[in-house]
Amino acid sequence: MTVAPSAPPAAHGAARAAPHETHESLVWLGLGANLGAPLDTLAEARAALAALAGAPLVASPLYRTPPWGDPASPDFVPQPDFINQVVGLRPPRALDPEGLLRATLALEERLGRRRARRWGPRTLDIDLLAWPGLTWDSPTLSLPHPRLHARRFVLEPWRAVAPHLRPCGLNATITELLTCCTDPSALTRLG
Repeated sequence: MTVAPSAPPAAHGAARAAPHETHESLVWLGLGANLGAPLDTLAEARAALAALAGAPLVASPLYRTPPWGDPASPDFVPQPDFINQVVGLRPPRALDPEGLLRATLALEERLGRRRARRWGPRTLDIDLLAWPGLTWDSPTLSLPHPRLHARRFVLEPWRAVAPHLRPCGLNATITELLTCCTDPSALTRLG
């Protein structure tokens, strides 16, 4: 199976992956931003991730989504909607999951991310969602992402590019996870 974005590359900064790549051979990341110029920040993040992987990304369409979290929680901060996207990339040869996590945290910081509050606004948020053929559990990282099944803002974009993917460690496809997701958030596909 050849992977390709569901929209023309120019629309979302996505490019076609090499013909031998499959959804199952890619690392999957969730991207989100709601401060500054989110569309520009996400484009810059995609370019940096493609350079890190040394290959084009598979990129979902962009979606506008409400902020995540319980508005009744004292941790919740009123803030603008997010622009979210899921991308797949070839696992960087020199990095294991912890190394990629460090690289994405550095990218977030380079693009203006300051960690002030859980569920707070951010210039860029990158979550590692799944790694091909690998589960991971450490004090800093769990793969697959332990809350991806509960996040419509992850599953809806992911389904647009890899509906039949069954992430390592999960017994359901992305479509099946989305069908069972109880997150009531309304997403708006952009473009």
